[in-house]
Amino acid sequence: MIRKLLYSFSLMGLLVTATSCEDTLETRSDSQLSTEQVFSNIQNAENAMVGVYNSMMQERAFRNTLVGPMMTNTDAEIYSSTKSSATIIARYSYSTSLTEVGMNQSNASDPWSRLYHSIELCNHIIAYIPQYGDMSNERFQYLYGEALTLRAFFYSTLIKTWGDVPGRFEPMTNSTIYVGKMPRAEMYAKLFADLDEAEKNVPWAGEINYTATVERVNKEFVKGLKARIALAAAGKALLPSGTYGEIDYVFDNASDRENLMKLVLKETDEILASTSFKLAATYDKVFKDQCADVISTGRESIFEIPSSTSRGEFMSFLAHKRDVSESDNKDPYTDAKLNGRIYMNPALFYGYEKGDLRRDICVLPYYFTNGTAKFASNANTLYLSKWRVEWMNRTINSKDDGVNPMIMRLADIYLMNAEANIYFDNLSEARTKIKAVRSRCFETASQASASVDAAVSKEDLLKFLQKERAYEFIGEGLRRWDLMRWGILKETLDESNEGMKALRPTDSKTYISVWYRKSTENVFDVWGLNEGETEANLPQDGGKWTKVEKWIQSTSFSNYINALYDSNNVFTGKDGEFIRDLMPIMPTVTTNAQIKNDYNY
Repeated sequence: MIRKLLYSFSLMGLLVTATSCEDTLETRSDSQLSTEQVFSNIQNAENAMVGVYNSMMQERAFRNTLVGPMMTNTDAEIYSSTKSSATIIARYSYSTSLTEVGMNQSNASDPWSRLYHSIELCNHIIAYIPQYGDMSNERFQYLYGEALTLRAFFYSTLIKTWGDVPGRFEPMTNSTIYVGKMPRAEMYAKLFADLDEAEKNVPWAGEINYTATVERVNKEFVKGLKARIALAAAGKALLPSGTYGEIDYVFDNASDRENLMKLVLKETDEILASTSFKLAATYDKVFKDQCADVISTGRESIFEIPSSTSRGEFMSFLAHKRDVSESDNKDPYTDAKLNGRIYMNPALFYGYEKGDLRRDICVLPYYFTNGTAKFASNANTLYLSKWRVEWMNRTINSKDDGVNPMIMRLADIYLMNAEANIYFDNLSEARTKIKAVRSRCFETASQASASVDAAVSKEDLLKFLQKERAYEFIGEGLRRWDLMRWGILKETLDESNEGMKALRPTDSKTYISVWYRKSTENVFDVWGLNEGETEANLPQDGGKWTKVEKWIQSTSFSNYINALYDSNNVFTGKDGEFIRDLMPIMPTVTTNAQIKNDYNY
């Protein structure tokens, strides 16, 4: 299992990699293996690949920053109601300093540098395995295809975060240390070609030892990544134009976009035709497996980034909130504080359909202090709870919890397929795919189907799908990028704010209340969160109810609404355009004269 090897090997000890010092590129210790020795030997080549996975879980890479604040705030997730450190990123309050949460590090430990380091490691594998390895050997073939896939994944992460970025597809040399940006259309074309090549070399899940778990790349992930990138390429983005940039299609030719959507349909159809993976029988099973380190194929999870049991801050960022203190920690599941940094947007919470089981899996209105459940004081703290320490099979003893970030699961394949079918007016087929995902989220099939069937027109069904992705994938790092590719990020943020305002009483002396009581130890019954639940019809069986009188009130909720985005900072484009879809490139990077910020940062 690769997580057992992580942090034992690194390419830095096997071959010379590039740094900011040109002399380093021309210097090699006598104790190091030559490039030929590394890539002609299968064990050394495998160790080189472990180095790639190692790089993914470094500080400010997928260990924390790339799975935390950079994916919020949206109509689904809200990072925080106060403007501090990482919240500056979450609220689109960007500046080119970005010293907060390590975005502008002089020691190359910022997310941009981490991603390019991973790309450089992949470049060596891709360049030298065909040159020195035995490409008739399926193990060499696999490592080559895996490196192509991961490099495409790294570039897709860079693109969705920064837009046009430098494209380097060969090992770095003195003459290629500094390169300019590659236009997005060219970058996408290169990534599609690479993934086509990867697909020839990477088997389906479970076909060889490498693909026996979801901690390594399989053909399903190669195809799914291709579909995900094609959706982004066919959509809209913030493009460099004038001072502020403009939101427009990456490919202005409609036939190009149609071909991209055909690619989405082809790749997702082929995945769904395979029997390697299946949707979990219940929604919570997906996340219970993730928390319990279940990594076998054949479930819903398709690909996860492997993390050793003492690495990665996934639960620290995303798990249900648990406060602990060194002096009085009696929490049976964790010795480390889980911050509960991400809340569910109240407008989304109250938007779930009646009977949708996902809502109460994704969020709980209480948290834990030293092992004791404490009910939330108001609707501003609807703690994300789809990942819970009580679902783990080990105790967390530091902020590095070792839970794998899940990058892709089968529900996304179904809904990407549905979106492509809507594009081509195959509405019946699209509804079938949407219903398949919803079927495990309601008690009856009729509940899962009714609202899908009610979306009769193409436009209505697309809007339904767009909202469905929020309900399904909250907290999983997809929503912000979905809204960007649909070209509706600002529109959706505005609508979400209006939705929160609609929940708020207009009279400052009026409140919306909820009631709670302990049903079992550390589990609450809650009344008042669903339509029709009032004080007049409180159930009288069981224990005494405690009333939270000011669950939603005018003043505090107004402050919370203003926390979704920094309205003083994001509407500075021409005609009030939202121009904070993409992050600025940091000064430590723009010292390269060929790289500049294209927007008004």
